[in-house]
Amino acid sequence: MDAKMIIPILLCLSLLWLTAYGRSIDTPEKKTTHIVLLPIEQSAIRKDFQIDPDRLTLDLQRQLTRLAGARLAEFADLDKAVEDSLVDEAVFELLVTDNLHNTMSRMDALDQPAGRLKELTQAAESLNVNYLARIVLTPDQRRLLVTWQLIDTRTGNIAQSRSYTDRMNDPLGVSADLSRHLFAGLWRLQMQ
Repeated sequence: MDAKMIIPILLCLSLLWLTAYGRSIDTPEKKTTHIVLLPIEQSAIRKDFQIDPDRLTLDLQRQLTRLAGARLAEFADLDKAVEDSLVDEAVFELLVTDNLHNTMSRMDALDQPAGRLKELTQAAESLNVNYLARIVLTPDQRRLLVTWQLIDTRTGNIAQSRSYTDRMNDPLGVSADLSRHLFAGLWRLQMQ
């Protein structure tokens, strides 16, 4: 064999080896992290100072483009999963036991914030959502107390949580700051 032919053959073989084996050795595939942004709890805030949920979603999506494998899922899908679960349980109960005791108790629990959060967390896990982002805004004199939580859907526990004060008269600035805080929390969780 000619010496000029050996070098291209070795290059082709090494390239073939890198494409076949290098990806699984050097770059482990990251799983996608799905996040659902729950409706913002801001009923105590004046309407002109409230954060627009669509604006926060846009700000958070912009931040998540910097985090490999993180995706924002729709709350509507999660809410529909809770409803579908209740309907399925109601049909099952009617067919098997001929009463709706369990379904009615679940529906009563949905009226309470803790019960609603529990149902949303269970539905999120069934949809392969990793974290629920819960945001509470509370007025504090001339400032705004912002509390955010990232809830792990596998355990139902709070994985990250922070509170801070922000200016009340700048909803766009609060939305941008909040999206940066949520991004930092998600980044910390992915680095663990």
